[in-house]
Amino acid sequence: MDLEGMYSTDTSTETLVNECLKYALGAESYQETFDQLLSYVGNKFHCARTYIFEINKNNTFSNTYEWCAPGSTRQRELLQNEPMETIEWWLETFRDDRLVIIRELDSIRNDYPAAYAALKPQGIHSLVVSPLKSEGEIIGFLGIDDPGQEQIPIIVSFFKVMEYFVASLLKRRDLSYRLTYVSYHDQLTGALNRSAYKEKEKQLQGDVYVGIVYGDITGLKRENDLFGHAAGDRLICRCYELLCGEFGRELIYRMGGDEFMVICIDMERRMFEEKCHRLKEIISREDCHIAIGTSWGCLLETALTALIAKAEQEMYKNKSEYYEKINSMERKRGKIVVSERNTSYRPKSVEAAETLHQFLLQNPDGIGPLIDSTEMADSPICLYIGDLRTNIYYITDNMRKMFGFDSNLVYDLLTKWEKRICYTEDLESYRRDIENIWNKNQKEHDFKYRVYDKEGKLLWIHCRGRLYRDAEDNPRYFAGFVSRQEFLIDPITNLPRENAAVHKLEMLRKRGEHTIVVGIGLNHFMEINETKGRSAADNLLQELSIFWESRLSNKVWFYRLEGVSFMAVVKPDCPDTAEDLIMELRESVNYYFRKWNLLVNSPCSFCVFYYPSDIDTPELLVEKLISLIEIAKSNTQMDYISYSADTIDKYRENAGLVLRLNKDVLNNCCNFRIVIQPVVSAANGRVEGGEVLLRWRYMGKDVPAHVLIHLLEKKGLISRVGHWVFQETVRHCARITAVDRNFRLSFNVSYLQIMDDGFLPFMAETIRKYQISGQSLVMELTENHFNDQPERLLKFIDGCRALGMSIALDDFGSGYSSMGLLIKYPINVVKLDRTLLKGMTESWDKQAFLKAIILACHQFGKRVCVEGVENQEEERIVREMGSDMIQGYYFYRPLELGDFYRVFTI
Repeated sequence: MDLEGMYSTDTSTETLVNECLKYALGAESYQETFDQLLSYVGNKFHCARTYIFEINKNNTFSNTYEWCAPGSTRQRELLQNEPMETIEWWLETFRDDRLVIIRELDSIRNDYPAAYAALKPQGIHSLVVSPLKSEGEIIGFLGIDDPGQEQIPIIVSFFKVMEYFVASLLKRRDLSYRLTYVSYHDQLTGALNRSAYKEKEKQLQGDVYVGIVYGDITGLKRENDLFGHAAGDRLICRCYELLCGEFGRELIYRMGGDEFMVICIDMERRMFEEKCHRLKEIISREDCHIAIGTSWGCLLETALTALIAKAEQEMYKNKSEYYEKINSMERKRGKIVVSERNTSYRPKSVEAAETLHQFLLQNPDGIGPLIDSTEMADSPICLYIGDLRTNIYYITDNMRKMFGFDSNLVYDLLTKWEKRICYTEDLESYRRDIENIWNKNQKEHDFKYRVYDKEGKLLWIHCRGRLYRDAEDNPRYFAGFVSRQEFLIDPITNLPRENAAVHKLEMLRKRGEHTIVVGIGLNHFMEINETKGRSAADNLLQELSIFWESRLSNKVWFYRLEGVSFMAVVKPDCPDTAEDLIMELRESVNYYFRKWNLLVNSPCSFCVFYYPSDIDTPELLVEKLISLIEIAKSNTQMDYISYSADTIDKYRENAGLVLRLNKDVLNNCCNFRIVIQPVVSAANGRVEGGEVLLRWRYMGKDVPAHVLIHLLEKKGLISRVGHWVFQETVRHCARITAVDRNFRLSFNVSYLQIMDDGFLPFMAETIRKYQISGQSLVMELTENHFNDQPERLLKFIDGCRALGMSIALDDFGSGYSSMGLLIKYPINVVKLDRTLLKGMTESWDKQAFLKAIILACHQFGKRVCVEGVENQEEERIVREMGSDMIQGYYFYRPLELGDFYRVFTI
């Protein structure tokens, strides 16, 4: 190998450049431009392959354009998202404005083994690569494989000129693509838009099978009305991500403000229906809801518009059923149902309108205050306005009905209203508020509290009012509104929500009172939803909350927070300790779980704050309470968790870890990598195989493997990551076996991957794509895989064996492994766990036991690998016991890919 320094420019370089550009720039698209440019270079210099690689935002590089001579194998599909470390030495050369020239591939084997391993399977013997720069930054490179040695000087001169034109074309292409992207994508979510759908509609015709999913976000208008459009936007994005998680971004179209459509082309009906089923299950567990309709058919038999109409019709039916269910629950609780499409109340009776007309005729200047007062409203409202000279108030029809007034004209409304306020403390605050307005100490009445409706049920309301004075500064009108605060009351438990809790804590702080705040978290509730159904789970919550309110309301104020978390604010005069209250609360939860036949360990978890000693800001306390409940759920062996700043900080770090993990998985497993631990022959100590291990870095450190796998399984991400791991395994297996055909690379699978019907087809396609033999792969299973659904496992194993793979039983001896597994299942390799080596060097009995296991495995025709060998004495004994392979720190720790290739190629 040599690196290009200073080459004299051949006199024909200018001619070549002009001819190349003339040939390429006449194309109609950028794809054709680059294809023709590379074709010209390849044919002109009679090489095997020409190509352009570009550097990605995630610090990888990908082959984006290529030309291959007849007889050469295309490589572009296989060279995507390559790690930058592979070509770090190229980049150093590029920064010096020099080209990389490899005259003979074997010359870099020892110095740059990772690059050698990547190039060897491509059949490359030599190459010339030139940097592509934009504003001084390396954005990619232009290369040529296997040119004639005598042509290299002219290629160097040619590339030095062409690199500027190619880089410029790439930047222009990016700008053009960006404009196209904006035209065909929704700017909020990134989903395809209606324009993109129209283009797709033109393409879809003939003998094509299409699956349609039509979704409508329920509750979007209400979210916008109550919490603002920023919250509505977050809801839209969240729902879009739910769809992406099952179908992928390239299939999803945003058809309107709250509507999405998924178009699946040539997807098997069974797979399409399974995806739709999983999507509905996911939606049922989420706080947000999407009404879903589906259809599937062939466009030769059914028009695309008809398929969409069918899905849309089913969606509206699903949406109607959803609202009917919600409204039914509301009616059972005596609540007034508000339509999603119309959240404003209006007087409907002619009598009410006439009464208002009479009132305004007598008080013509009252219309101004009435209109002015409605400008304060940002939610469904009941209006009122009073003439303070006569003490007669006009109330709107819905207020009359809701609170049981006889007429729309009410004499002395403020006094009558006081009788509807439930709690003494609220009444006192209300009276102080009104008095302050009359005394000019404040301009407006603005208060949230609970009142009785006409049926005696508790309602949270928001009451606002403004006092208007005449020219002599005498009170003239008092006008405002009363709004039902649905978001302050949980519709299932009828307990007040977070805002009310903040208000209560603020009142206690102003009074200088100290109290205990208990956080309550119900455990295993996702399983309850799935096994018992959402309705049963809601009923359980209702009964539990009724019990708390009836039995403990003299001691505690209860509030429902997010999910199935609750907050109990202990009344300052309550003599009970935190331990006493927690015992009582735990007993109540245990009772209702048993009543509903929910026999689970630790059905609830608790945490404790002392307010305001621990935290004196109500909003901050609620925020940290929610965090501490989650910590308590992870430590069910403790009676309760007490607040400390260190505990919260640790939880926040873990929460940040989970968010980042989700983001990285969705971003093509960014920040994930694989390492390989070599496996050596017991006979001669030579590397004959390796085990692929997953690594993920967070905040500069690798997360422990057992923690990472647990999180991936718990969050439902293991299948997506498992696909990525297998593809990386096959990619590197192809490179290793290009040098050593006898090498075997093993990989681990999760039980959840075995349950994934799409995993086997993916493995088959990946093996075909990289053109390797399945015999170079070993799939490792632990004994835990054999505990449930053995028929499903056997089918999966048979599928892997059909692809040529070997099967290894990992960690044999770590649990309750038995020789029966070796007889029942077609296992090729048994990997003995490190625990079998403990004390072996001092005990002949243990050595005899290990030897017996190895002998038994050999008698069953299985090869044996002993794991965890860490010193020379262990290595000697394992050899004498007859093991076939050894894996452990005595030979090699898990190696980064660069280090592995260095070891492998020596």
